[in-house]
Amino acid sequence: MKNTEQIVIEKRDIGFRIGGINVGAYSCDLDSVNFDDLVERQAYPFNVQMLFAVTQDLLGIAIRTDVTMKLKQEDEFPVLRIATDTVFQLKNLEDYVIEGGKVSMPESIMSTLISISISTTRGILFAKNVGTPFQKVLMPLFNIAELIPQNPLAITDASLINPLPPTAP
Repeated sequence: MKNTEQIVIEKRDIGFRIGGINVGAYSCDLDSVNFDDLVERQAYPFNVQMLFAVTQDLLGIAIRTDVTMKLKQEDEFPVLRIATDTVFQLKNLEDYVIEGGKVSMPESIMSTLISISISTTRGILFAKNVGTPFQKVLMPLFNIAELIPQNPLAITDASLINPLPPTAP
């Protein structure tokens, strides 16, 4: 079985696979939460931020997904946070380099990569919360269209976004 998805956009073939997944940060504030107040299936305020980097060798895109949860929107600090880095290795990424040395990816590809990154983060968050009172908290769905970068991606040292080595299989 192949480990690569194929998407054809504008008669250009691009394949990708996950090249690495890292948990950059995880924290839960067990001390300041009254867990009797946590209600299963209640909608709690979550926030997601995405950072993107294209590797200098044009072999991949790193996406950092940083998710926080507060008990109430007006709370100053989150009680739960996870930041994951998902590194995608892409075939033919150099075909998307535009003037100025940036990468302009089709929205459909970025949407797919963002969806996979968020789903990966959701799974890791679930696994980390098993056995804690946060286990009953559901991470909501996010509008992927709002997370797609509006500007071309800069080609950078991906270690700025992904400082940890890939996790073992």
